[in-house]
Amino acid sequence: MKQLNDLFSQIQSMQKSMGNFHNSSNPAFDLSSIDTYIKDTIQQALGPQLGGEDQTIPIENGSSKSHLSYEMVELHHYYIVKIKIPDFIEVENIRLSLGNCRLYVHGLPGGESQTIALPEQPHTKQAHAQYKGGLLEVRLARYTKEDTKDIYIQY
Repeated sequence: MKQLNDLFSQIQSMQKSMGNFHNSSNPAFDLSSIDTYIKDTIQQALGPQLGGEDQTIPIENGSSKSHLSYEMVELHHYYIVKIKIPDFIEVENIRLSLGNCRLYVHGLPGGESQTIALPEQPHTKQAHAQYKGGLLEVRLARYTKEDTKDIYIQY
């Protein structure tokens, strides 16, 4: 929290020292909009989901291109990927698979499949997906350094 206060103090300091640019007609020098953007970004990062990465993946919708957007959140024990499914995609046709630090989304229009890069390979046997209200949520268990496996000794 102290870091956020320091960041806001630095922004206010920059606004005071560069005050002559504040009234400029160039929106790039409008420090109030920059300040708002930074606050919104920080709020989004510290929101109820503890941060996230919003991405879009191009997919085909007939002859026009559309976007399959998703958000990936890294928690202590899980990766949660929330994929927004547009109305023109039949959810029943979607299949998910894991491999090589990637989540693969199959069954998109035109037989396409898309790839979502993951920061590291999750547990392949501890993955769950749920679709509700236009949102496909995929929960992937992360490997942790405490992961252990018992080794049985034959006598």
